[in-house]
Amino acid sequence: MRIYPVKDSKYTLANANVDINGVFAIRGVKVIRGEKGPFVAMPQYKDSHGDYHDICFPCTKEARQQFNDAVLNAYEQSLGQAQQPDNAPAAEQVM
Repeated sequence: MRIYPVKDSKYTLANANVDINGVFAIRGVKVIRGEKGPFVAMPQYKDSHGDYHDICFPCTKEARQQFNDAVLNAYEQSLGQAQQPDNAPAAEQVM
């Protein structure tokens, strides 16, 4: 997992690219600032009626929770690394 912190954005805290077991890649995952704290938003498209739909998503509640936890944990780690000197701009985590 690669986390790319976003600066100077009102809502987006970071973008993420997620590789699952080296066989499935998801690009364009976002960590969004929410009223109850950060949350994960999957890549989306806008239909002709103006509604947004996820392009890909976990199929079960448990899988969604595991995915969200992994992305948010990687985001938190990237914040910790950003505060330390001599580190790379993005955090990596194996999923």
